[in-house]
Amino acid sequence: MNEVSALVTSVSDAAIYIVTNRSVLQALSRSRITDYDAIVEQRELSKLMNDIASLNQSIHSIELYTDRYELFPKLKEGRIYPIEGLESQRWFKPLADMDNGWVPKHQSVNGEQEFVSYIHSLLNLHGKTVGYVKVNVLIDTVEQLLSDRDGLLLVLDSGDRIILQKNVEPYAEVLDEVARDATLKQTYAEMFNTYQTVEKDGKQYLLILSERSSKHWRLAYLISSDFLYTETKRIGLFVMALGGMSLLLSIPVVYFVGKKIFKPIDDIMGGLKEIEKGNFLFRTKPHFIEEFKLISENFNKMAAQLDQTLKELERKNRAKREAEIKTLQHQIAPHFLYNTLDAIHWKALDYKAEDISYMVSQLSKMFRISLSGGDMFIPLRDEMEHARSYMNIQRARLGVNVTYSENVPAEIKDFYVPKIMLQPFIENSFKHGFPDRSNQIAKITVEAKVKAEDLVINIVDNGIGLQSGWDQKESKGIGIQNVQERIKLYCGPAYGVTLCNRSQGGTAVHIRLPIVQNIKEKIPSDERKKPL
Repeated sequence: MNEVSALVTSVSDAAIYIVTNRSVLQALSRSRITDYDAIVEQRELSKLMNDIASLNQSIHSIELYTDRYELFPKLKEGRIYPIEGLESQRWFKPLADMDNGWVPKHQSVNGEQEFVSYIHSLLNLHGKTVGYVKVNVLIDTVEQLLSDRDGLLLVLDSGDRIILQKNVEPYAEVLDEVARDATLKQTYAEMFNTYQTVEKDGKQYLLILSERSSKHWRLAYLISSDFLYTETKRIGLFVMALGGMSLLLSIPVVYFVGKKIFKPIDDIMGGLKEIEKGNFLFRTKPHFIEEFKLISENFNKMAAQLDQTLKELERKNRAKREAEIKTLQHQIAPHFLYNTLDAIHWKALDYKAEDISYMVSQLSKMFRISLSGGDMFIPLRDEMEHARSYMNIQRARLGVNVTYSENVPAEIKDFYVPKIMLQPFIENSFKHGFPDRSNQIAKITVEAKVKAEDLVINIVDNGIGLQSGWDQKESKGIGIQNVQERIKLYCGPAYGVTLCNRSQGGTAVHIRLPIVQNIKEKIPSDERKKPL
C-alpha cells in the first residue's frame, strides 16, 4: 500500500504543480492572443508537461484539455486537446463538478494503451475554469506495485470508487456483494483496518479493508475462507496427530509448535515498533512457514523502501536548496558586474585615462542591452546602440581606421527586433572582410527600410566579400546560425537572413523581419510572404 500511496502522491503532485504554476496561470489569463502567442503558449505548455513526465517514471504522459486554442493553429506533436474530447467520455460526467479526481481503467486517445488517470481542473488568475490537466499512468505500472495474490484485490480512491481490480474472474459473482456501480457498497464504506465475512451461494469469503493512506486511498482484499484456512487446517491436523500418538508428548510438542508459530508475529510486532521509532534498518528473520515467510519478506522490503524514500527526499530537498542558492547568485551577478564596470569607469577618469574610461562605458552599454531584463525583442534604436558600442570598442582597442555609418529613418527606430542581431554580422565583417587593414579604409554601413509590409535591414561593407563556393546552409559560423535560428523561431519560417557578394565589391547581409511596433501585436502571417 505504501508503494501505491507514493505513486498516487507523485502523480497528483505533478498535476497540482502544473495547475498552480505561475507562468501557466499568467499565460492562460491573457484575454487577447495572436496566432504567434498561441503557438508559443502551446509549445511552452507541451515542453512543461513532457519535462514533468520525463522526471517521473510512473507517469506515461500528461495531457491538457482546453478550448483556448480552438481558433488558432495547433501543434502536431503536442498533447493539447479540446474539452469535448473529455466530455464525450462516460467516466468524465461524475468528475465534471469536481476540482479533481481519479479516472478508473480506460483506453488512451489512440486506443493503444490502458490507463488509470488523475484529472485536475485548471483555473486562470480570474478563477475561471479554462481546462483540465490529465496525468496518465499505465495499468501495468500500477499492477507491478501489487503483490501477486490468489484473492480479489481492489484499489479504492477517496470516494471508495474502484480505480483498479485484480484477479476478478474467480470472484466475479461475489463482487456484486461488495461493490455496486464500480463503487464499494455503503455497508463497508465506514469500515477501516478491519475484516468482514461475506457469504454467497453457501460459500464464505473474508473481506479485509485497510486504513486510508495520506491521499485517502485504500485497499480491499477478498479471499475464499477455504483457501485462507488451508494452511491453518494442515498445521492443526499435524498437531492433533502428534497429540494422538502420545498424550505425554503432546504438551511439549504443542508448546514448541505454538512458539514457532507465534514467534514471527512477535518479531514483526517488534519490527513495527522499531519502524515507529525511526529505525528503518531493522530486519525480521525468515520463517519456515510460507505465509510468515512472505509477511517477513514484505516487511523487510517495506522497511528498505521507506529508508530509501527518506534518503531520496533528503537528497531532493538538498538539491532544491542548492538550486535556490544558485538562482540568488545569478540574480546578484549582473548588478555586481554593472557596479564594477561603473567603478572602473570613474577610476579611469580619476587617473585621466579617458581611453580606458571610454571602452569601459561602451562595454557597460553592451552588457545592459544584451541582458535587457530577459526580453527577447528590443527597440531597433537599442539594437543599433549595441552594435555602435561594439564598433567603438574595436576602434579603441585596435586603433584601426574603420568608417561605421547608419542610414535608418527615425520612425523605424522604435520597431521591435530580436536582440543581439546586428553585432554578429558586423563582427564577422570586421574580422574576415578586411585582412589587410593597413592599406584599406574599411567601411561598414547599416541601413533599414520598410518594404512590402516588412522591415528589411541591410549590413554592407567594402571588404573582400565571401569566398568562392561559400554556402550559407553549410556555414559553421555560430553567430550567423544563432541569429538565423532565433529569427525563424520567434518570427516564423518566412523570415530570416541571407548573405551575398556585392557587384561593386564587399559583402551584403539582408535581414527580413515582420514589422512589430508593439511587442504584443500580431506578427504578419507566413502565407503572404515572398522569398528574400
